[in-house]
Amino acid sequence: MRLGLIAGNGRFPFLVLDAARSMGHDVTVIAAKEEAFADLNEAAAQARARIHWISLGQLGTCISLMKEAGVTHAVMAGQVKHTKIFAGGIVPDMTFMSLLARLPFQTTDGLIGAVAGVLAVGPLLDSFSTGLGNFVHGLINAGLLPIADIPIEVGKVLFLNNAINHGVLAPLGVADAAKNGRAIEFLLETNPGPGLGLLLAFAVAGKGMAKLSAPGAIIIHFFGGIHEIYFPYVLSHPIMILAMWAGGICADIVFVTLNAGLVATPSPGSIFAYLAVTPPGQHIPVLSGVAVGAIVSFAVGSTILRLVPVKEQESENAPVPSTVQTPAPVPA
Repeated sequence: MRLGLIAGNGRFPFLVLDAARSMGHDVTVIAAKEEAFADLNEAAAQARARIHWISLGQLGTCISLMKEAGVTHAVMAGQVKHTKIFAGGIVPDMTFMSLLARLPFQTTDGLIGAVAGVLAVGPLLDSFSTGLGNFVHGLINAGLLPIADIPIEVGKVLFLNNAINHGVLAPLGVADAAKNGRAIEFLLETNPGPGLGLLLAFAVAGKGMAKLSAPGAIIIHFFGGIHEIYFPYVLSHPIMILAMWAGGICADIVFVTLNAGLVATPSPGSIFAYLAVTPPGQHIPVLSGVAVGAIVSFAVGSTILRLVPVKEQESENAPVPSTVQTPAPVPA
């Protein structure tokens, strides 16, 4: 087993290192400069373990070093004072900044749990990104690009949109744009058209809170570029993924037919960002795909909502009990 030892202060990292080496494990030590004891260098040398010193907050570097070492298991040992991190005394990298932004509570337990989650989920996301990238690349070579919308939309509503866009499609798009001046890959995940059609369907044919909230969500999604706003609408009524597939596939067919492409990833995925990265002569192909995606998604979505309506919450339709009490009869 190749073990990654993330070391804080105290003697516990030394004990873990000795135990791991006595069991025959190959150990790579990632020591926190602000916390770990300096004589950990000597202990690592005696245990024939590689050691790297990094600053607190360099989570991306930590992950990269463990990947290079082929680490299969990781353990955190020793104390790290979380107040140093939350007090602004360190310079976090983008990976750590993203983690801090998602922390519900600024506590040691919350921080350790979040870091452990990144270390555990990271390899899974890497495998997913690699697999999806190979899948999309194969579809492009086979002339079946619109089919890529099926896994893309499923991943999006599961909140993997950023991983799909920036981790899979953007690198493919950069390579394509370097050769051709534009890339269709930039259009696949970021197209605001299908999401617009979905929300319009809820605004027209939906019920309850979904119908009432849809107009505001349209503004946030289409003009603000926050696609996450429509994900709960699909998750609450999963059959609506059919509307997203229909709109996305039809939009991609238009993009392929008209040879559409952008010069960079529109971020966020708003219509304004789309216009900003649309090259000269590409406005009609790009906007046509957006419009077709919205129209088809709306048509399919509104039909589904009429045939398979969203179940309203009982509290929305239940009669409000009267609080007016009938006066007791006055005895004669």
